[in-house]
Amino acid sequence: MKFCWKIVCISILFLMETTLAFSQAGSFPSQHNPVAYTILQGATITLRAGSANASAYQWYKDGVKIPGAINSTYTTGAAGLYSVVAFNSEGCKSSQSDEVQVIVVIGSIITKADTLVDLGVTIHSSNKNARLGESFVYGLTITNHSIPTGHNVTLKYPLPNILQFLPQSNVLAVGNFTYDSGTHVFTWFISELKGGASISLNTMVKITKAGAITSTVYVSGKEKDPIMDNNQASDTQEISGLKVPNVFTPNGDGINDTFMIPGLDQYTENEIVIINRWGNTIYQKKNYTNDWTGEGLLEGTYYYVLKAKNPLGDWETYKGYVTLLRKKT
Repeated sequence: MKFCWKIVCISILFLMETTLAFSQAGSFPSQHNPVAYTILQGATITLRAGSANASAYQWYKDGVKIPGAINSTYTTGAAGLYSVVAFNSEGCKSSQSDEVQVIVVIGSIITKADTLVDLGVTIHSSNKNARLGESFVYGLTITNHSIPTGHNVTLKYPLPNILQFLPQSNVLAVGNFTYDSGTHVFTWFISELKGGASISLNTMVKITKAGAITSTVYVSGKEKDPIMDNNQASDTQEISGLKVPNVFTPNGDGINDTFMIPGLDQYTENEIVIINRWGNTIYQKKNYTNDWTGEGLLEGTYYYVLKAKNPLGDWETYKGYVTLLRKKT
């Protein structure tokens, strides 16, 4: 009977067999982003697989088997994503190791390993279904994909014209952040970001117009960055129209005393009709300005038909109900 021994693929060890530039990004618990190693063009790097009970190996580049690469080490000078599988004496193989990235830099001046820092940035919206007049949060994350500490790490976020920055209090974050109302640029500065570390910050914005929003963020640092593709990131979403509330409380307490439709002022024209349960029109107005109080009406449910011309010149129609409540809580 054939028994498969358990093969444990330990983190790949990377040995440098050249005196040229070599930037080691380390081995971290999470391999969401591959560990990166940087060499100058013309140099080589030797990848070494560490494993237990292994008698043979197979190396892969960019997910494709490398012919003849069956030893515990593999030397390369080509950029790409590398991984390895180990086999025991019974021919049973381990799972494929985490990928590591070899980066080839073109240059005539040797760059020391501790001066290369690969920074990356991401941005994501907390509400992909946000509507005109609503506010939501963008989550910003900066990651140092290298071992050396990054210095003077700076994120820039130029806000699109249809977004308004909302200052937040009691925000806990590493570093300092500012917003320039003149240029509409949000800046986040971190003096030091250790190798392998990620930091996040939430930025709250308000939608002032309907349409497509593309928010792009940029990150840079003091040290040379060997991978520029991940130094910017974008988030795109379509902002839909009005969200009409289904209740208001005109009781004189100064809170929600009118039938307020957020974002209606961003539409160039509108017309609203309010109907009671018997189908009678009890309120009608062109270019409604959020001032209906339901004066003279009893508590209850009423129905509305709202037509509004959006900034693109298209008419949108909204139908629904609104409950009028006067009792103070």
